[in-house]
Amino acid sequence: MLSLYLLAGRRIRQNLGLFAYVTPVYAVCALTLFISCVTTGVRLAPYHQEELVIFLALAVVPMIFGHTVYNWALKYVEAPIVAVSLLGEPVGAILLAALFLHEVPGPATAFGGVLTLLGIYLAAADS
Repeated sequence: MLSLYLLAGRRIRQNLGLFAYVTPVYAVCALTLFISCVTTGVRLAPYHQEELVIFLALAVVPMIFGHTVYNWALKYVEAPIVAVSLLGEPVGAILLAALFLHEVPGPATAFGGVLTLLGIYLAAADS
């Protein structure tokens, strides 16, 4: 599904501005999530204030800033390169965990991260 999303986004973004594209996309995502919660019985409220802040942070940082960058890039970069770059998300999560949670990755994880970044570089450099 992600591949279809990126391929469609690549085509649509050629003729549509970023905000005109992401606004309905994110609205459909939010509506789908809401319907999923209601139909499966997931509680939508009440939550503690700390949890609401976490939810807001998750909505703003990875979604609005992170995924909007991918959607912006679809106008300028081929969809397969954007798709390969998504492989870097776990590497970023590992770095953030090390920085903020002081969770140092083991040697195998660090090697995998370096290998992933090398693969992303090679894919981007080859295009």
